[in-house]
Amino acid sequence: ALWAYLHWRKNKALGWMGVMSIAVGWAAITRPVDAVALALPLSIAVLWELRGVGRGRALKSVGFGLLCVVPFLTLQAIQNKGITGSFTKLPWAFDAERDDPYDTMSSVAFNPDLKPQSKLAQKQKFFQTFTVKYFKEKAAKGFRQTLVNDRFVPVLRSDLPHALALILLPVGLLGLARRGRWILAVFLLLFLLLYSKYTFFIPIYPVTAIPAMFLIVLLGWDAMSSSLPGDLGQSARVVIAAAILVVTVFTFPQLQSDPPEEEWGELAPMLRLFDRQIGDAVGSKPAVVLFRFHPAAYEHTEPVYNWTTARPEEGRIIRAHDLGEAENQRIYAWFAQRDPSRAFYRFDRDPALWQRPISYLGTAAELAGKK
Repeated sequence: ALWAYLHWRKNKALGWMGVMSIAVGWAAITRPVDAVALALPLSIAVLWELRGVGRGRALKSVGFGLLCVVPFLTLQAIQNKGITGSFTKLPWAFDAERDDPYDTMSSVAFNPDLKPQSKLAQKQKFFQTFTVKYFKEKAAKGFRQTLVNDRFVPVLRSDLPHALALILLPVGLLGLARRGRWILAVFLLLFLLLYSKYTFFIPIYPVTAIPAMFLIVLLGWDAMSSSLPGDLGQSARVVIAAAILVVTVFTFPQLQSDPPEEEWGELAPMLRLFDRQIGDAVGSKPAVVLFRFHPAAYEHTEPVYNWTTARPEEGRIIRAHDLGEAENQRIYAWFAQRDPSRAFYRFDRDPALWQRPISYLGTAAELAGKK
């Protein structure tokens, strides 16, 4: 979006306005908070640039930009309605209100009686061990400490390839006053302020700010080199560029003797193991796999997802939670009427059974007849 803006401001071409708007619209339905942090300064910059082009051309540019955002907002509104019953309520907000009440950007008081409405043991454990913990920590620290220690410092650690890059940041920040560059500063400020209100700040969140941090470092490199005279400036430019390249490359995990362990690194191997176990047990036949959560299972690993088809029940392998036989009878009966030969399996998430966690239960027709 920022790249498109830099091109658009040269001659106010509608094509670049479309690219910028599409990028922001796409971001708005994936990372809404991040999109707001970027869209607000971009909108101000666009309106400022349009102040001398005439009313007709300005309205045409703004109107075309809004038109390019509409498809994404429409898609989000349709999904909102289908999941939450409201065109304006996000599924995230709906889920948080029901099952993760402290997953919020508001400053509410802690209520020990507040619990998830879901009966799923996994959601109950996630709420107690993760959400409540981080909510209490944020409330105890206060806004200023959260902003600096728990938001800004993690962004520096996550987004800069090496601590030496910090040397260039102050100089780079001085270069943000020039035309267009201030958007980076406002974006980072809004990004940090908004996430300081949010309960969580897990390691993947700073990824959105990486381009802005990199650009500020490069602005520092450019400003420091340009401040030196003649050949000395050119030499400094090459030396600093080489230093940035070297420290960046040597922070790659593949080049480290003891690569750092990622906080969420265990999730992908575990989910791939689940996929292999399901594939070996089920084969090519249509099936429903019921996942039974165990108190000792890792609550952050969520194997129940159905994304291969638009309608979950049309998938070859359908994943669902094991809710106990009384509740499971409803899904048995549903498939007995529509797909009676579909096989049912139980995946027991007891860590003691990790080598052979899957057991065959029967077909939908067979299971629907059991009481």
